[in-house]
Parts: sequence; C-alpha cells; structure tokens
Amino acid sequence: MKRLVYAITIVVLMASCGKERKRNSVEHLIAKQDIEGLKEKQTELQEEYNEVTAKLTEIRDALDELEGENQNPIVTTFAVVDTLFEHKIQVQGNVDTKNNTMLFPEFSGVLTNLYVKKGQRVGKGQIIAKVDDGGLSQQLGQAEVQYDLAKTTFERQERLWDKKIGSEIQYLQSKANMEAAERAVNQLKSQLSKATIRAPFAGVVDDVPVKQGSVVLPGQTPIARLVNLNDMYVRADLAETYLGKIKVGTPVLVKFPAIGEEISSKVRQVGNFINPQNRTFYIEIDIPNKGGVIKPNLMAILEIADYSNENALIVPVNVVHEDSEGRSYVYTIKNEDGKKIASKVHVTKGFTQNDYVEITEGLEKDMIVINKGSQGMQEGIEIEVKNTEDEGR
Repeated sequence: MKRLVYAITIVVLMASCGKERKRNSVEHLIAKQDIEGLKEKQTELQEEYNEVTAKLTEIRDALDELEGENQNPIVTTFAVVDTLFEHKIQVQGNVDTKNNTMLFPEFSGVLTNLYVKKGQRVGKGQIIAKVDDGGLSQQLGQAEVQYDLAKTTFERQERLWDKKIGSEIQYLQSKANMEAAERAVNQLKSQLSKATIRAPFAGVVDDVPVKQGSVVLPGQTPIARLVNLNDMYVRADLAETYLGKIKVGTPVLVKFPAIGEEISSKVRQVGNFINPQNRTFYIEIDIPNKGGVIKPNLMAILEIADYSNENALIVPVNVVHEDSEGRSYVYTIKNEDGKKIASKVHVTKGFTQNDYVEITEGLEKDMIVINKGSQGMQEGIEIEVKNTEDEGR
C-alpha cells in the first residue's frame, strides 16, 4: 500500500513539473504575450549561454596547451616552370554552305513536268522541272524558219554582190534582215530557256515543296531545295577587339555538341567589314564532311587560340590573391636560419585559361610557391612544408 502511494506521488510530481515546463516554454510565453515572462526567460537562457561559452573557452585553451598553441601552418608548394601556354576564346557559330539553294522559276505558268524527288542526287545542269512556255516554242519555230529564209537570201545576195551583180543596198538590206531574224531567234531561245529549271550545281534534292500541275510565279513559288554537303564551312561573328589577333590560317578547334564530333581546321576567311550594330566581324572555317553527318545550320563551338607563349610561367588561379589596393600577389618560401618563412611577392597577371593564369612579372623559373595553405597566410611567419610538388599543373 505504501509503495502504491509513493508511485502515485511521483507520477503527480512529474506531471506537475511537465505542466510547469510547458507553462514556462518560450512558445507558451509568446502565445500568452507574457512580456515579463519572456524577459525572465531571456535572462535565464543568457546565463546558460554564458556558462556554456565559458566552458568551451576553457576546453579550447586546454586543447591549445596540450596540442601546441604555436604550431606552424602546414602547406604544400610547387616549383615554377616555363611551359607552353595558349589562351583560347570560345565563340558560337553555325554551319553553312555556299551550295544550299532554293530554286525558283523565272517563268510564270503551269508546272508541266517535275523530274526530281526528295533525296535524289542530281548533276550540274540537270533538268529539275519545266513550266508551260505559253506558246513560245511555236513562236521559236516560226522565227527559225524566218531566219533560215533570211540567211539563204543573204547568202545568195552575197554571191551576186561578189560578182558585182545587183546593188549594194540590196546586199545590205538582206544582211540586216538576216541579223534581225537571228536576234529574234536568240531572244526567243533565251525566254524559252527560262521555262526550264536546271540544277546550278551537283547535289541532293532536300525538299520539293511544289506539285506537278501547280501554277508557279517567277521568284515566288519554290520548286526544290538543292544542297551540296561537300563544301561546308562554319561562320561566326567575333568582337572587333579580336580583329588584330585572328588571321587567315589561325588554327581552330570546331566542336559539334549535337553529334559529338570535333574537327581541327583553320580560318579560311576574315571579314573586312565591321557591323556597326554589334561591332563584330565574321570569320569562316572550312569543314570537311566526308560522312555527310554535318548539316547546314548545325550549331558549332569554336575554340580559337588568340595568344600563345612557349615559355610562359603559369600558376594555379587559386594561389594568386589580391590586396586592398587591387595588387596581385603570391606567397613564396625563403630560408632564414634554417627556417622556412612565408614571403609575399607581388606579381603581374597575363591571360587566364581554365584553372591557370600566366604570370608576366614577379616570378622566375624554379621559384617555390605556396599552393595549399596560401589562403589566409601571413607574411614572415614560419611554415612547415608537407610535400613539394614538381610543378603547378
């Protein structure tokens, strides 16, 4: 019986303590908008915070004393070497070809014949389609008859004139008639040739957007698209600041992300005109296309080397820091009385490529530069070198 009463008493006390803690919780005080209670809670928590902070400080001091408070910073280093350094610019371009043409008629009328279909290969000069000539062929036949008669008349008159028979005016008149008839024939032939659409170059018919029997208009009705994938090139626009650096023959690495291809080529043409709207000039790069996988308007990424130095001194970008005056510096190592001391050296940066930067002034070959551990380093302090790397690359 006594044990039961004791247990019930403990449960009641725990319940009352829980209720008390709940009543004194921050959330409860905020919900009640109890200003005095919140101030008391703030004081209570601040005292607990100060007590914990004091204990942490005591532990930290003890650890510093046990582990060695004045332990030297541990760093890694590398020796500066001279090496080939290239700076490249990246620019986006598009594949194009001079032989990518939509063929249009030069003669209006009904498309009487269509001789090609999509995917068909054609040769230069091959007939693609014909348009109804509207009776020009008959007119040409009549004009040729007139020409033959005028030519025969002239030849007879010429023989008579050579024998001093007839008058000069008859001879000149027959000659003029023949020449006029010949011009009429040639003019009709020229007009009639416009009714026939021929391939201006060898290639593949990529599209035929018209149907046989349709009425076509000069320069308005597309007949067929003809493409030749052998003479391909990439065209890109560069800022005018690169005008003096990019020349015909400059090496270019051309990447095609869509098909996973890379091609090494050279600049074949540099534009001589600056676009006043965006201050750019164009370049063209030859693209061999033996497999025919490269298509017009395919996006290309060009990597162009605009600077090269065979004996450049380069360091990782992360070892070069900047002071409050904007001057760049690195940390090197100097030996004093057998100790390795950190020494700040101001440097002049050149081009940056990927994770490396060229140093044009301030460093010399074989100088030892601090790599890992340079961040937050202080000049003049003794350091411990964990290992020395051969170079900064």
